[in-house]
Parts: sequence; C-alpha cells; structure tokens
Amino acid sequence: VVAPLTTAVMVSAPDNQSGAASGVNNAASRLAGLFAIAIIGAVASVVYLGELKAIGIPLDDLRFGVLPDAGQTDHAVFEQAFLSAYQVALSIAAIWGVLAALTALAFMRPDHH
Repeated sequence: VVAPLTTAVMVSAPDNQSGAASGVNNAASRLAGLFAIAIIGAVASVVYLGELKAIGIPLDDLRFGVLPDAGQTDHAVFEQAFLSAYQVALSIAAIWGVLAALTALAFMRPDHH
C-alpha cells in the first residue's frame, strides 16, 4: 500500500511542495505503523489474558506471550491462549488490509488521457 500511496501523493503535489509532501507522507506512514502495532498488540494481550482468566489461571505476574516451559502441565493451556490471541491479531491486520484496499478503490479516479 505504501508505494502506490507515495506515488499518488508525489504526483498530486506541486513541484515546489514535493519536499513537504514527502515528509508528511512519511510521517503519516510511520504513525500508522506505530498505531497499528500498538493497537494489535494491546488487543492480542487482552485476548491472551482474558482466555487465561476465563479458565481460572491467576493473572499475577503474567505477560502476553510468556509461556511456561514445554514440560509443565499448564503449557498447553498457555499455548492455546497465545494461539487464540495471535489469530485475533492476524485477523485484525487482514481486516485492516482489506479496508485499506477498499478505501483505495473508492478514491481511485479513472485515468483520462
């Protein structure tokens, strides 16, 4: 998505504003990535800890993605909670990708030569 967006921004900006357009485009791209990682990570953490809490595992000193050693009895429970959180995170990323593509399609203009 970044390359076509950069092209669209640079083509639509006047030549004397190309530096500013590039800077704004770059900053917006970085901020979007930052927010996406923060939001998806937070949601995954909530899902992970919520699943563990729902089955009665105490949440004292637990952190997202930290699993007990493979030989311990609770390992499978923690692993399943992590996989559920990971699935939710990837689903959110996929949905955002589809929404970005649909938004791009909605704003595309036909090329009239």
